[in-house]
Amino acid sequence: MSGAAALCGHDPQSINIGAYRKHFLGKHYIGRDFPSLSKLAAKRQIKQMVLQRCGQLGWSPDDDDQADAMAL
Repeated sequence: MSGAAALCGHDPQSINIGAYRKHFLGKHYIGRDFPSLSKLAAKRQIKQMVLQRCGQLGWSPDDDDQADAMAL
């Protein structure tokens, strides 16, 4: 992916997932924030929260991966 970004004239950067979640969702959510859920279910819940936030902003991502990309 970074190679594709460089070909387009962009300087790819690493981003800490906690930093973007805190900025985008208002809190750095992790699995421990959902003690009643399994690790996988907590991950899905967080991704759902990102999808919901995109919707609040009027964005229409096709899936949770696209929502994560839009959040960046």
